[in-house]
Amino acid sequence: MTEHNQSQAHGPSEVELHFKHVNEVETANFKMPETATLLAAWDQAYLKMDIARGEKDTLQTAGGHPKAMASYLGFTLSALKDQKIVEAYNFEIVGPTGGA
Repeated sequence: MTEHNQSQAHGPSEVELHFKHVNEVETANFKMPETATLLAAWDQAYLKMDIARGEKDTLQTAGGHPKAMASYLGFTLSALKDQKIVEAYNFEIVGPTGGA
């Protein structure tokens, strides 16, 4: 039996997630079941970083061409990949920036 099959026998496979809070310069790397929603993963990222969610915080993909993820918070992590919404589980949390 392969490792993948063993994990399915004991529940859903887990995926590695990477979150960065841009304003707080904090990061969190952790695993979650692929059946978890993006919202649950986002909540877990705040717990791992020990940061309270800001009222105006937004979630986006990390990288050169960030994609807003607000419309996908109810999607499972596996659906995000299967539907090619994300290429990798790398996300950024962005809060409001200061201004004049």
